[in-house]
Amino acid sequence: FEDNFNGNALDTSKWNTHHLWGPYWQINNEEQFYPDVGDTHAGETYNSPPVSVSNGTLTITADTVDADDLPDMPSQTSDAFIEHREWRHNDAYNNPNFSNPTNDPSQAPAPFLPEYTSGIVTTYDSFKFTHGYAEIRAKLPQGDGLWPAFWLLNGYYVDQQPEIDVIETRGENPKELVHSYHLSPTDGGPPSYTWSTFSDHPDGFSDGFHTYGIAWEPGKLDWYVDGVKRHTHTGPSVSSQNMYLLLNLAVGGNFLFADVDTEQFPVEFEIDYIKVYQNKVDVPVTSPAFDIALVKNERDEREFGWRWGSNDNRDQLIATFPQQTDDLTLSVTGYDIDTRSEIAVVLNDTVIGHLSVGPNNQLNSSDTFNIPVSDQQPVNYIEFRQSNSGWIWGVTDLLLAGNSTTNLTSDIQLSVGVAEEREFGWRWGSNQNRDTVIASFPQHNGELMLSATGFDIDTRNEVTVVLNGEVIGNLSKGPNNGLSTTDTFTISVADQLPVNVIEFQQSNSGWLWGVTNILLVDNSAANATADIQLEPDETESREFGWRWGSNQNRESVTASFSQQNSDLTLSVTGYDIDTRSEIIVVLNGNTIGQLSTGPNNRLNSTDTFNIPIADQQPVNILEFQQSNSGWIWGVTDISIN
Repeated sequence: FEDNFNGNALDTSKWNTHHLWGPYWQINNEEQFYPDVGDTHAGETYNSPPVSVSNGTLTITADTVDADDLPDMPSQTSDAFIEHREWRHNDAYNNPNFSNPTNDPSQAPAPFLPEYTSGIVTTYDSFKFTHGYAEIRAKLPQGDGLWPAFWLLNGYYVDQQPEIDVIETRGENPKELVHSYHLSPTDGGPPSYTWSTFSDHPDGFSDGFHTYGIAWEPGKLDWYVDGVKRHTHTGPSVSSQNMYLLLNLAVGGNFLFADVDTEQFPVEFEIDYIKVYQNKVDVPVTSPAFDIALVKNERDEREFGWRWGSNDNRDQLIATFPQQTDDLTLSVTGYDIDTRSEIAVVLNDTVIGHLSVGPNNQLNSSDTFNIPVSDQQPVNYIEFRQSNSGWIWGVTDLLLAGNSTTNLTSDIQLSVGVAEEREFGWRWGSNQNRDTVIASFPQHNGELMLSATGFDIDTRNEVTVVLNGEVIGNLSKGPNNGLSTTDTFTISVADQLPVNVIEFQQSNSGWLWGVTNILLVDNSAANATADIQLEPDETESREFGWRWGSNQNRESVTASFSQQNSDLTLSVTGYDIDTRSEIIVVLNGNTIGQLSTGPNNRLNSTDTFNIPIADQQPVNILEFQQSNSGWIWGVTDISIN
């Protein structure tokens, strides 16, 4: 990892600009507010920019701020808190009237009234490492009440919680550096190990740029200042957990001996570069404590959670599994999941999704999550994190399935929305598939539509289509030595497994046959975008439009329908169509006509449009587009026959 801070802005692909617990929660009685300038508070201005990059230097600036200039804290249901599950909501933030008379531990003990802004950058989302050498070149600020730091925190927040303070200083004593190592339990008790040493400089470390580094090996930590080893700590307490980088400038706090000098601002913490060199030889990582050891393709039906099942997992459940040679699908069923953001699913410190909401005190539907090979590590950790400590919750039916089948060799690996145009069969195309063609795909979170085109299919029951051992249909009969019309098959969510196998089975071994143009599309996604879901030979008699009928469709009405095995006729009746070009009819992005003009504020005569089979897709979208936004208009009595 390296950043030389070239350019004119912070690289937000490398750096977060907030603590893991968010900007609104106070720690260590610090008096500053860290605006999340890289994301949530981007574009907001303060007396000085908390984080800036110019002339090859990262500058973290602390300055005064008025309470009225601090950003409001959004609600817990806002996008900011949904996107950052770990953030803590704080009623005490910028609230002088706050009190906590019952000493509720989930609330702050007193009002948090920041008088300063400052900056923090971390690599929590982009980079973590175990064992190596990390170094910055920086110029430290001087002044009463200033607390600059370069440090490492563990990425799991389970088991023992290590912290390596490469350097931190008290601004009132710029001649002294503090190097520390902390190891804390997860139950909120006192640290089980804390160790600090000091480096002295006669002229003070704020006199110019110096280098500060940490060499981290199994059982050993070495601190370096300007390339000289200053201190060493050894022993089994030295952690081997993944850790991420932090740089910040705090104002005030428990670490300091002097009160804040209010006349010194703005003050700057300048960083020239940061570099991390990781050991080439892998060192076994001390794993966090875990509840479940998952075995590929073996379901764990035990119940884990809080006030349900094991009743041992108040805030978190951890499962582990070794690296595999294929992509995996994790399936899991949640219990009493009340909100979409309640339970985050985290793979190796990266959020990969959330459990679905379900009924109170009941199981929800099963959720699935893809785990590609590229995201796997030698030892992997899946965490189910509860965002509301103490709530009833649980998980069960955990299964880690391989996306490559174990009993069948798949000819085709299908991806939703990607057509497989190769030709498979016997005495045609691949000429490798005498009796069967096999395709596989991972479980999808919506209904799918499978389409396939057969070659030289002589009878209706010649080629059977089978999903996970169950027959779902047959390929259509077609011309001799020619392609048949495309067939479609619906694959519901309920019929899908973590890994699915489609077989095209030839009932007459040795016959010439084949299949091509195999495609899976998200049927639920296409239908979800439409106002109307049409079924063949059924009339949609509801009224859609603007200032008429639904009064929800100012500029367009959309309808979806599935591919059929024949030509179709669309019929539709318009309302208050004033000009021939007012309402355009579009099929899958192509104009197929216009609605007829009719009397003012009345229905017109019914229009019809031909939809040949060649123009149909597995999922089709019809649009009635209003060319004059805001005009009165509508459609009704829509059917495909």
